[in-house]
Amino acid sequence: MRQEFWELWIWEDEELEARLGGRLHKREKLHHWPLSWVEKLTLEDGRTLVYKSQRAAASVEKAVYERVRAPFLLRPVLAETCGGCDMLLLPYCPLPPVDRLPPPALARLADQCAEWIQPLDLPIFFDLSTPERLASLLQEACAGLLREGEALSGRAGLRRWLEEEAPRLYAGQRIGSLHGDLSVSNLLRQGETVRYILDWQRPMRAPLALERALALRLAGYDAGGEWGRMALAAHLLWFAWAYGHVLPIEGVRQTALGLLGEFAAAR
Repeated sequence: MRQEFWELWIWEDEELEARLGGRLHKREKLHHWPLSWVEKLTLEDGRTLVYKSQRAAASVEKAVYERVRAPFLLRPVLAETCGGCDMLLLPYCPLPPVDRLPPPALARLADQCAEWIQPLDLPIFFDLSTPERLASLLQEACAGLLREGEALSGRAGLRRWLEEEAPRLYAGQRIGSLHGDLSVSNLLRQGETVRYILDWQRPMRAPLALERALALRLAGYDAGGEWGRMALAAHLLWFAWAYGHVLPIEGVRQTALGLLGEFAAAR
């Protein structure tokens, strides 16, 4: 194995070939960042697969594939943990490119996906099932972000929102399992029909309305009012948690601080 980024290990050609029982013809990088690496593999026998390596401490995706069966969930060819990384080999499923979905269509898909997920026995990465749990996780994750002399306005704004607004969002809301990362690249679809949902790295338990807000925010749309701030809080939690637990590099800290600053700017 070779190391990439922050303790992220990648299988060499020989390691992949031994597991696949065939020779590699081509490896094409599809995506990478310090916690995950994704490639398209083409074998000499014509098979095409996706190879994914990701820090095991920052993902429950391997556990999802081991535990859950659903028609919208791709079945891995192989799932293995090596060097602190989960290695996944998945079918490559090309679909025709589609136009960017407008907000109403994206919101409908997010609601549909949320309903599909509810019967599943999903492993959960973040439990945000109550406002108290949300506040506890966020405050713990953000505790190590600020250094001496840095502005506290963002943290003060977050604290006010957690105390005054977040509890009202939970009132009367249905709590359930969420994918939590329904970006366009994670929905393999034809038009407005979803065939597969990808990237089950950090499912959460939270109000179901958060799934829609997160999907809109990821697409660059206005998620709207307090649910938009709830989506902001969930993204802040992820980056602050990553900085404190698995990726203590300045770029991740700055991303989290930028998100925290949005709470200071919001009125």
